[in-house]
This record gives sequence, C-alpha cells and structure tokens, in this order.
Amino acid sequence: MKIGIISIGDYRHITLISKYTSYFDEKRIPYDVICTDRYADPIEKNNVFQYAMPRTVSKLDKVQSFIAFKKWAQRLIIQNHYDFLVVWNENTALLFSDFLLRKYKGRYCVNIRDVDFLYQTILNVIRGKVIMNSSFSTYCSKARLNFPKGYKYVLMRSMNLDVLKHVKKRETIRSESEPIRIVFIGKVRFFDADKELIQAFGNDKRYEIWYIGAGSENLDYLREKYSNLFLIGKYAPDETAKYLEMADVINSYFGTKVLGYERMSSIRFSYAPYIHIPVIVGSNTNMEEEGNTYGFAYGFGAVECENEADAFYKWYRNIDSSKFIEGCEKYCSDIYETDFIFYETLAKKLEEFR
Repeated sequence: MKIGIISIGDYRHITLISKYTSYFDEKRIPYDVICTDRYADPIEKNNVFQYAMPRTVSKLDKVQSFIAFKKWAQRLIIQNHYDFLVVWNENTALLFSDFLLRKYKGRYCVNIRDVDFLYQTILNVIRGKVIMNSSFSTYCSKARLNFPKGYKYVLMRSMNLDVLKHVKKRETIRSESEPIRIVFIGKVRFFDADKELIQAFGNDKRYEIWYIGAGSENLDYLREKYSNLFLIGKYAPDETAKYLEMADVINSYFGTKVLGYERMSSIRFSYAPYIHIPVIVGSNTNMEEEGNTYGFAYGFGAVECENEADAFYKWYRNIDSSKFIEGCEKYCSDIYETDFIFYETLAKKLEEFR
C-alpha cells in the first residue's frame, strides 16, 4: 500500500498533516506529499513533491497557476499508483473534484479546515459530491457542520504533537515585572483582525505583540506607530517549537469579518493548553465556548469591554496556575480520546485497501 497526500497549500502551511504522517511512519506505510511551493524555497525531502507557484497578482493568473498545478499533480498520482489519497482541505477537494470522482471514488478522505466556503452555493454542489463519495471525511471543530446535509464527519482535532513534544510546558505565568508576550504564529492573513488587536494592546508597556509567519510583512507599516509590535517572516516548520517557547499568550483571534469565524478552530488554539498558557480568541465563538469549559481562553472583542488591555491584564493576573494547568490537561486528555477514535477509523478504512 502507498498513500498520496495532496494539497494546494505550501508545505510550511500544512504542518498538521503530521496527524497522518506520524501514523504512516509508525505503521511503516509509504506515503508522498504533493503540494505547492509559494516561496521559491522547496523542502528537501525525498517524499515531498512541490510545484513552484509563480508570484501572481491577478485572479486569472492565480486560476491558471492552480490549473497547471492540478495537471502536474494528477500526472504524479497516476504515475505513482497510490492506493489511497488524503485530500488536505476543502479547496483542494474542489480543485481535484473531477479527478477524485472519476479515478478515486471511495478511495480518498477529505480534511475540512475552514468553513468560509459555505456561502459558495454553486461550487458547494461539487464539494458536496466529493465529500459524499469519500471513504470518510474529517472536520477540525466540535461546532456542528451540516454540509453536505446529514453527513457525519470524523472529528480530527488540531493538536500537532509532532511540534508540541519539543516545547517545554509552563508552570507559572509571566511575572509582573516583565511584559506579557502575545504571539501569533502561522500564516498571517486576517489583517483587519490583526490591526484591531494591535490597536488594543499597542504602546502598552505591559505587553509585547508578536506576529510570526508569512504575511507578517503586511503589518510592517504599523511598527512606526506601535513600539511594542514585533514581526518575523516565514519560518521552517521545525522552527515552530522555538517560537512557541517565546509565547506567554497565543493569539488566535480571527475577527468578525471572516465567513464562518464563529465556528473556526485553529491549530494555535490547541497550542496553548498543551503548553499551559492562555489563548486569545474571538468573543462569542466556538473557541471561546470550548476554551472557557476548561478555563484557558480569553474572549476578545466583547461589546461591553471598554478597555481590552486592562480587562485582559486583570484576567491574566488572576490566573490560578494549579487550576489553570488542571484545565489544560483535561482538555488535552479529551483530545487524546478524540484522536483514538480518529486513528481507529483511519486504520479500519485503510485495511479495506490492503
């Protein structure tokens, strides 16, 4: 048996495929990763195939680039005779829809990451067919996703243990004499939300605001105005642990302008409880509800809050470390139980193709 993992994403942005690759490595199942290279900086791994995406501005050029990637990837898939495909994210499923339904019907799984596609009514007819004809499909959030109508997803939580096992867990919060580091790590793309958070905590000596990852350069114009804003560009996946150890608080705030923002559940969200640090999320979201259940999330953007910096500082200083760590560990235990069900399903499905 040999597995193919396909994604329109750059290898640096699909680190959570480790949910699959760690299992394949443990079971000695050969696999390849077929994805894009957005930065003219290919990953040097024998089983990673990247298509160099040209830097384009117009929508037409982008569409043509993805069509070219699709043709290239399909040739690789046919050439390598994969028994099963892992289709990483809902847009990859759309791009390869005709190929999957024609050549791999029932021999692939789809991983749903974001739900901003729910409003693409016409395109969702195609997405729905792809999901319905998959061996199984996964969703990363406990929030209910009724698409296609009545479809039952396998829950695959966004905790990346391949990264987190290298990070030292915290035992206490930051002392009052030091600034609290609020760290966003990953692809920076929700610029309205970023600006909103920076304005709330900017030029406050109690905080340092860090954005680490590709896209952070788009916030560079704010550095002149806010002295406590720090930016680091794209990084290699194996540097993630290093940057996580810098954080006192994880920033997982999406704002309210992203379609489906209230249902989102990011990889960053699960970084925080594993390391025993808080996470800032949007108010009135699934992440706030879930985080509050275990006591590690702060809801940013509540209407009744007049001064977020003061409100958060008070919340942070009132953390009882022992109770906080207990809640974080309970959350992690619940994820491990969910992962057990996911891997049980994966093993059962793959057995059909041996």
